[in-house]
Amino acid sequence: MCKARIEKAAMIPGVKMANWDKSTGVLKVYYREDKVSQEKVHQAVAQAGHKTESIDADSTAYQELPYCCQYNSGSKKH
Repeated sequence: MCKARIEKAAMIPGVKMANWDKSTGVLKVYYREDKVSQEKVHQAVAQAGHKTESIDADSTAYQELPYCCQYNSGSKKH
């Protein structure tokens, strides 16, 4: 569930591909710098409830994540 949600959130206009690696927790994004900024991608992922290295998750969206995806809950990391 998390993989699909994170990748979908990152697919904003200007992004060509997004791939989240569950084992590393790294999101690789290929985008056109003339269309979108890295900051906008971070904002989109955070709005979906997932924190990034530069932006905390939107608290309302985070609370709506399935329990297994709430990374601060103490459940297993994925």
